[in-house]
Amino acid sequence: MACAWSTSGARAPPGGSACARAEHPPREGPVSPEWGRPGRPGGGGSVGTGQSARVARSGGERVLVGTYVRELLLGASHEIEGAAARARESGTSDAYDPELTRLLRVSLRRVRYQLAALSAVEPTLKTRGVRRRLAEISEPFGALRDAQVLEDVVRDALGARRRRGDGKRILKHARRERRRAERPVRRALDAGASVTALTVLDDYRRGLPFQIWLLGDAEPLARKALAATFRDLARAAKRAKKRPSDKRLHELRIEAKRAMYVARGFAELLGPRVEVLAERLSDLQSTLGRQHDHVNVAGWLRRLGRERRGLRRRAGRLAREESRRAAKEARRWRDLWKSAEKAAARAL
Repeated sequence: MACAWSTSGARAPPGGSACARAEHPPREGPVSPEWGRPGRPGGGGSVGTGQSARVARSGGERVLVGTYVRELLLGASHEIEGAAARARESGTSDAYDPELTRLLRVSLRRVRYQLAALSAVEPTLKTRGVRRRLAEISEPFGALRDAQVLEDVVRDALGARRRRGDGKRILKHARRERRRAERPVRRALDAGASVTALTVLDDYRRGLPFQIWLLGDAEPLARKALAATFRDLARAAKRAKKRPSDKRLHELRIEAKRAMYVARGFAELLGPRVEVLAERLSDLQSTLGRQHDHVNVAGWLRRLGRERRGLRRRAGRLAREESRRAAKEARRWRDLWKSAEKAAARAL
């Protein structure tokens, strides 16, 4: 039986399984009027408006709709807390471990995307405020990722040239960008950014009411949320086909990444076909991500050449190489999109 916390990709929270605790939910926090009042397992209480949920009086596993979202957030909180602790530990060295800061960034992003998908099909969840706060908390971690990618791509593009002359100077500027991006991350971690994120999630989670759902009722909600997210992706793909550009491909990548996180989050509940869809979306967004990285690095090199006249020739040559790599990656996305469409047709 799938439990609500499993959709976050995190381990089961302490204190027993979500499904077991759903039989005896804790009385915590205010109740949003749109969702009705707390109910009692097996009967009692009112079912909120805007939901097709029903009180299960016999048979099946009873699951609280509030608990479904609440346990998803609880699992996400455990994931964020663990990732933040590891990122803080990695910050004792000269440079933050890119993998550990990535885990924290991904943890914050995943829960934002899942909340967005759920609220798209159930507006009474009212997630805009919590998603905005999480986006603000995530911002410095995204900037650090971009700077880390810049340094890595420039180093690879230079090859042996990074050890001498203009190549060494260009790499020095890329490293400076990365160190500059580390500062706000260090400040955010020192100031307890993860604690703030956990507080935001906890405040929202405590405001969710209790409603009784059959376990089967959770599946249609998750499937509708994933289908709505995929429709947004399909519209972005249509725009990119009609008028290809780096900007359109970047927009497509964002939608592909969003759909990928939502598919992964709901895969255990929705089954193996959704797992396949998540993999196809991962292939698509990874290719578009590399294309976007090459575009960004090419732009940075051109700006560096304008600002540092002595580096103009070398930086310009590297920028042209990066543009060619971006174009090569861009040619692959249509076939990957077709594969994702086929997987979606089977999964949804």
